[in-house]
Amino acid sequence: MNTLQIRKLKCKNCGCMFEETETKKIFCSVTCYNYFRHKNKMTKKDKRKYRDKWYIDNSGVERDRRRYRAMKREKPYIVSYLGAKRRCSNKTTIYYRKGIKFLLSEEDVKYLWERDNAENMDKPSIDRVDNEGDYVLHNCRFIPIMENIKRRDNGYLKNKKKDPVNGRFI
Repeated sequence: MNTLQIRKLKCKNCGCMFEETETKKIFCSVTCYNYFRHKNKMTKKDKRKYRDKWYIDNSGVERDRRRYRAMKREKPYIVSYLGAKRRCSNKTTIYYRKGIKFLLSEEDVKYLWERDNAENMDKPSIDRVDNEGDYVLHNCRFIPIMENIKRRDNGYLKNKKKDPVNGRFI
């Protein structure tokens, strides 16, 4: 025998007992529902605060930021991987215009990270040994960012003279 069990529920507004049906799950009647809704109405300020909090927590930018931070904690080398890949694939960068290609996989960058002991560096940065070469396994290494900045070929500054007073290029 298949018996249908009827659950007795307590109305959230008036506290009376009622039988659960498809439409009645929290309130005993539409009147109780409307009264409860009107009594517990949020002010515009509360709605705005709730809405703003929801948008901050669930907006695409914030969600991507949280996802990026979590990925950075799990795989710290991924920052260098994504940065180098973006530099070579973005058509507006000098890397793309020079024809420098990014031919490393994520596993290759992880291998370089471990080989060069980049975890113990202050702000590790991926570096190409030959600046004219592509991002390939035998041409890349991790070095501290300050050392990488010193190695830059500042060709656009070579022909300019430095102002002795303020140290800026003329």
